[in-house]
Amino acid sequence: MLHVQCLLGGRWQEAESYLSIACRMVYTLRGHVFEGQQAPSTSDPSPNKETRHVRNLFWLCYVSDKDLSLRTGQPPLLADIYCDLTLPESYLSSYTYLRGLEEPSRLGDTHLASLTPHLWGDAQLGCLKEKIYRLLYSVHATSDKDNRLLVHIRQLDDEIERWRLSVPLDFRPALSVSPDTLIVTRETKPPQRKRYFHLLLEYWYLMIFVHTTVRRYDAHTVIGDGSHDLHSVIHSSYDLSLEAGRSTLRCLRVFTKTLSDEHLWFLIFYTTNAAISLFLNIVIHPEEVDGQLDLELLISAANTLRMVKPRGAVPDEGARIQQHSDFIMWLVWLGSCAITKEREGNGHHG
Repeated sequence: MLHVQCLLGGRWQEAESYLSIACRMVYTLRGHVFEGQQAPSTSDPSPNKETRHVRNLFWLCYVSDKDLSLRTGQPPLLADIYCDLTLPESYLSSYTYLRGLEEPSRLGDTHLASLTPHLWGDAQLGCLKEKIYRLLYSVHATSDKDNRLLVHIRQLDDEIERWRLSVPLDFRPALSVSPDTLIVTRETKPPQRKRYFHLLLEYWYLMIFVHTTVRRYDAHTVIGDGSHDLHSVIHSSYDLSLEAGRSTLRCLRVFTKTLSDEHLWFLIFYTTNAAISLFLNIVIHPEEVDGQLDLELLISAANTLRMVKPRGAVPDEGARIQQHSDFIMWLVWLGSCAITKEREGNGHHG
């Protein structure tokens, strides 16, 4: 609970320290071991409830562990090799009940207690995040040759796509999305809408994370007939990461109006990540025609964050939100300088 509270308040370092304790505790409780589905006992259901509860705590820790691992660059605490990652048999049923679930739900409702819990993001994506860290950011990955890097990026992209296609159509994220193309209607229940938005943000984040890594590849060292095809592959990764970043920023205002205050710092994290992705492209390729449009997206994102009302119960939240907004505006200024310098240089050559 302390870990989650720190996450919701955007206090990442404190959240990380509490998570390490929680992971050790869940190991001690054997939550990392899947004991299978047991027939419910009518005489004493408490052992089954306890096992289920501990297993749910494991998944909560597991998903958070993978998130923080990618954010901090530190190895995961709940390594896959030591954990049984068997999902509950009814895991995908959460998509079914979310379509008709109203908010707020009543605590103690026996029907809700029997439902399979759904987590921020997705448990299956948690498994994929460990693989992303291992193949792209571990010590061994950073020493791999460039051709191995491209193979791993392609492999991870395929796995992300398989996950995306496994999600029911009315929850399924897409790469290029605007507020007008979000698959929500007035009839969409709030829990379904929130779940859909969560999956969108997670999908875009991973697409940025995986495909931005291609910038480590030194394409200038490639010569010969294969260089053109290789450059096409690299630019394809650029395009995927940039479109994911643009979709994140295009829909930011909708997200801030729809998601509750407790999701604020998750939104700020995804926004900052997307903003950095677009900024890097502007600085590296200031001549591209989309640069000015990307600057406008960054300005819009900074203004959207500036309009967010801080919660009085969260210390210094207003100042911290302002810092993130100012940071994005700083990226705008630097990006504008890069574009202006490029134009002036072309003018002199002309």
